[in-house]
Amino acid sequence: MIDWLGLGGLGKRLPRELSGGQQQRVAIGRAVAPRPALLLLDEPLAALDAPTRSRLRSELRHWLKDLGVPAVLVTHDRADALALGDDLVVMAGGKILQQGSPAEVFSRPASLSVAGIVAVETVLPGKVLEAGELVTVTVGNQKLTALGVELPSGVRDVFVCIRAEDVILLGADERPRSSARNCLAAVIRQCTMDGPLVRVDLDCGFPLTAFLTKQSREDLALKKNDRVLALVKAPNVHLVPR
Repeated sequence: MIDWLGLGGLGKRLPRELSGGQQQRVAIGRAVAPRPALLLLDEPLAALDAPTRSRLRSELRHWLKDLGVPAVLVTHDRADALALGDDLVVMAGGKILQQGSPAEVFSRPASLSVAGIVAVETVLPGKVLEAGELVTVTVGNQKLTALGVELPSGVRDVFVCIRAEDVILLGADERPRSSARNCLAAVIRQCTMDGPLVRVDLDCGFPLTAFLTKQSREDLALKKNDRVLALVKAPNVHLVPR
């Protein structure tokens, strides 16, 4: 078990002689050594520093798959949920709000509450103008196109949800090479670091947030007050009835 957890050569150390990440590996080893029928993990990575947490996150996924032991993991960290979960259950006030794959829940929250819990960056009120397989919805002074397959018939008042990683930025003079139905002229209001990514806050007739890699920002030479194009594909504009 010690070798399996990457702790080879540390077997004779006292707990206080281990790093935080090593101590967490030992705790996981103690939990799985009896070969439990079910493993319960409550915020297993919360007390670790960011680099250690990131490293252990991928290792924990490997260990759980290798063990073949069903695991229930409780977390408030979206990165943990996306990286570790096969099935995601969103709960609030003791009630289940939505259940599905992590990608499905994060991309298509079922309600405003779920959108808040999974931290969708752009959530704004909108009004449906034209319904069908493709929906035209107004947000601020702009019109957006979204998929309407999941929207109940007759709904006109909605919340428009767009994840920052689904927004593509181009220079104002560039021509879009993708088939994105939503191409918005925007002005950069702020660029800030958000972990390894750059968060770009935009004004395109409504507030919109995009995520870029540091290299992408440097390639585009983006700065405050620059004009850009923001592209959002119709399937990435999610509508929630309000």
